[in-house]
Amino acid sequence: MNARTKDIFKQIKNIADTSSLAVLATEVNGAPYTSLIGYLLSVDLKYLYFFTPKNTEKFKNIEINPNVSILIDNRNKNTGKKSLITAITIIGKASIKEKFDKTILNKFLVDSPELEEFTKTGLNVLVRVNIDKYILVSKLQEIIEIKP
Repeated sequence: MNARTKDIFKQIKNIADTSSLAVLATEVNGAPYTSLIGYLLSVDLKYLYFFTPKNTEKFKNIEINPNVSILIDNRNKNTGKKSLITAITIIGKASIKEKFDKTILNKFLVDSPELEEFTKTGLNVLVRVNIDKYILVSKLQEIIEIKP
């Protein structure tokens, strides 16, 4: 991996680590649907994880069509400085994991301890997104596409 690629992945990791929420986009029958999610990005940047109740539109949509897009940005850090905002679009395929390694749950709760009850009710499932690519947009117009 060259230095430029390492820098891009470092930037992605930094933005993901400093943002607490992302916007998930799903689609069924030509109708887009967006949701706010808390998330965990894997260290190798190949997967993104989030929890969702089974009775939500996002869960139903993922069951029908696993193709998702996720937006993470640093606008909270750069309020009033639009030219400094960087957005990451993640394109990937989601899969439902009703049984999963508890280390993922523990890592998720380190960043989002307020979601402990939510994740342990038994009504929620873990969703793993296999990331196909990242699209990094900075300075309102500079676009970089990169695969994990």
